[in-house]
Amino acid sequence: MGLFSSFSPAARKLKTYQAMVPLILQLQPALAELDEDGLRSYGAELRKRAAAGDAETALLPEAFALVKETSRRLIGLEHFPEQLLGAIALYFGNIAEMKTGEGKTLVATCPLYLNALMGHKGHLVTVNDYLAKRDRAWMGPIYEFLGMSVGLLQNDSSPEERGAAYAADITYGTNNEFGFDYLRDHMAGSEDGMFQKGVLDFAIVDEVDNIFIDEARTALIIAGPGGDSDMPYYEAAAFVKRLKGTVRSEMPAGDNETPAGSDYVYDEKHKTIDPAEDLLARFARAARIPEDKLLKEQATYGKILRNAIRAQVFFRKDSEYIIKDTEVVIVDEFTGRLMYGRRYSEGLHQAIEAKEGLKVREESQTLATITIQNFFKMYDKLSGMTGTALTEADEFKEIYGLDVLEIPTHRPVGRQDADDEVYRSERGKLDAILREIQARHEKGQPVLVGTRSVKKSEALSQELRKLGIKPQVLNATIQEFSAKPHEKEAEIIAQAGRKGSVTIATNMAGRGVDILLGGNPVALAHAAAIAHTKADPKKQPEQYAEQYAKLLTEYRESCSKEHDDVVSLGGLFILGTERHESRRIDNQLRGRSGRQGDPGESKFFLSAEDDILRIFGGDRIQRIFEMMKVEESMPVNHPLLSKTIEMSQKKVESYNFDARKSLLDYDNVLNKQREVIYAERDKVLAGVDLADEVHEFINEQAETTAQQVVQAQRADETDLGKVYNDLVLDAFGRPVEMTLEELTDLVERRDSEQQLTAMIQDRAEAIYREKYNRYGENVMHQIEHYFFLHTIDSAWRDHLLQMDDLKDGIGLRAYGQQDPVIAYQKEGYDLFNQLMDQIKHDVTRALFTFELQPAQPEKKHDRS
Repeated sequence: MGLFSSFSPAARKLKTYQAMVPLILQLQPALAELDEDGLRSYGAELRKRAAAGDAETALLPEAFALVKETSRRLIGLEHFPEQLLGAIALYFGNIAEMKTGEGKTLVATCPLYLNALMGHKGHLVTVNDYLAKRDRAWMGPIYEFLGMSVGLLQNDSSPEERGAAYAADITYGTNNEFGFDYLRDHMAGSEDGMFQKGVLDFAIVDEVDNIFIDEARTALIIAGPGGDSDMPYYEAAAFVKRLKGTVRSEMPAGDNETPAGSDYVYDEKHKTIDPAEDLLARFARAARIPEDKLLKEQATYGKILRNAIRAQVFFRKDSEYIIKDTEVVIVDEFTGRLMYGRRYSEGLHQAIEAKEGLKVREESQTLATITIQNFFKMYDKLSGMTGTALTEADEFKEIYGLDVLEIPTHRPVGRQDADDEVYRSERGKLDAILREIQARHEKGQPVLVGTRSVKKSEALSQELRKLGIKPQVLNATIQEFSAKPHEKEAEIIAQAGRKGSVTIATNMAGRGVDILLGGNPVALAHAAAIAHTKADPKKQPEQYAEQYAKLLTEYRESCSKEHDDVVSLGGLFILGTERHESRRIDNQLRGRSGRQGDPGESKFFLSAEDDILRIFGGDRIQRIFEMMKVEESMPVNHPLLSKTIEMSQKKVESYNFDARKSLLDYDNVLNKQREVIYAERDKVLAGVDLADEVHEFINEQAETTAQQVVQAQRADETDLGKVYNDLVLDAFGRPVEMTLEELTDLVERRDSEQQLTAMIQDRAEAIYREKYNRYGENVMHQIEHYFFLHTIDSAWRDHLLQMDDLKDGIGLRAYGQQDPVIAYQKEGYDLFNQLMDQIKHDVTRALFTFELQPAQPEKKHDRS
């Protein structure tokens, strides 16, 4: 804590909010006296007062107290004072850092209810469908009792279900569903096909660090079929296997030349590739790419080559991806989950497919895209909650404008965090991990082990089985064998606190689920009731319910006794098998233990061969081991070592922040363009009269044509009539009649451009009026809207492709001392101006050239 930390804006906010908590608590006794009808009437009265203009600050204590009492009666959970403090922080647009087990799910009910009371829509954003469904079912009765409607968004929601979810006062769903629905809304062919309709009032983002930090490294993209897949992906994959690379950290500082005998330099910190100058030419010869084709598409072939090297060097099977049913499936590096349907962009996925000898699917074309950052910044009010946010407080403030407020725990955290044990080799570390787990397991203490990859979790599981220990393994492969992987994850992680259990979890699988010491009686009774009765709870509810009630009583007793046993053994032991790139992810793993005052322990086991120490610690780590002359099996604890580990993590966090910032910097350029295009599109879908736009487009085409005709006349073009006719046909797609005498007379006047513009415009308007008279106003309005919408969509798709190509090529200019973002901004602006001109041109041509075919009379059939 700094000297002036108590005077920081966050501290002042927290002090203000803390003063509101007693105002809520003092209302509780009076509300407890009311029956259910009385509570409902109280809620109805609050709604009237909100509609009449009462301030939210005046209503907050009563609204929060009402939710508190309703929750106590309906679901048996009552908000603690600390939860009310967190709820106030959320309502006023902050990030509430609340430790694991502090009841964040319940916290969100108060701000969501008050927000709905004030007449605003509220979105509760979670990380997966399972949590959205669980939390909506769990908290929904509170809102519904108080007269609010509650919706649920799922990945497989039908259009009708999606419409109903957004029509509700409060909607539960995932960040992907909310974000992709925004993009889909702006691809819809009519207003009826839009769901959000631009209403983004208030969002509470659960696990906000996961969504705003981890997920923010990848933009949301809706893609369609792109170009041909006949590019030399296989040739590139075969070619790079014969190459030799040099890691940049082994080169002298400031040396950018590819060393002799090496084909490329790779940077493990930044995940970048610098090929040797002649490598592309060598690849082209090996792949038999004609010289003229290489010259014409040098950037494309260069990208294919770099991606092939990246796929070879940085992307490992069973770590960054797995192969399932002949497809490459990405593994989320933060949760360890399989990301079905997601593909690496810009040709990288094709490079991995070629590397693995799989069928290369064609490159996709971006149809709509937005970053997580720019999507959520569109909400009028934004807040979030998580157990780990303080390490990224600066980023939350800089990117999202959100303060992080640390909410006190209801009970002191009972977990003891031991110093790291660092070993010289991976083998020495593994032996120590096995000894530690075996010792804890023998006495019955539950152990949760965190690993960073599928491969390492499976390898550790095999080693433990050799010792007679059968761990539960939670990693991406669970999605291969379970129809409902998130539910299965939750079942396993919820029981990780049982006596004698050993659970291995890749990264933070099972987030959002509390680990109860001694086991979770509700989950155990549910699973046992189904196993005993073989009954489906939905199809045979009575049979299931009877068995469930009986088993729940039994499990509550046994879990309570087991809880006491586990507490006496020291609680849940957390074992980290290596440090993550982010301190925050390590803190999340630790935070699974010591909830609500329970005891617990945590310890990390590291080796000098771990990626983060090898890449970012460099020679410093090895020098420490050499200086201390330690054996492979001996752990090292040294202040210099701890400082090096912390500095390594801070370096990676800084690199990752730069990557997210860079993505946002580029998308900010596109975001301004997207806002203009989507605003025009929304106007068309709303059915506004487009007469003024059509008039403006005709005028601009007339003006451009006149300028070019006058320029041709000044350049002594011999056939001015032909020049005029060609230009008019290009602009309007049909003749705009003018005699050569009229044309010659106009271009020789002093104000020739203005005169000629006016003449072309008058005659083009006359042609267009004739169409209006022929087809009628209603038909013409429909046609105008059709051509505007389809031209905007088609041109925007092409523009996104151009912007992708621009970004690909512009990154290379950083080496030429030119800021690539500024270059992208400038050239992107020029491309956008061209896009707008193209839309005006294409809409005008379409409106002037279309002709409706008269309806054909039905043929009469001779029935004789």
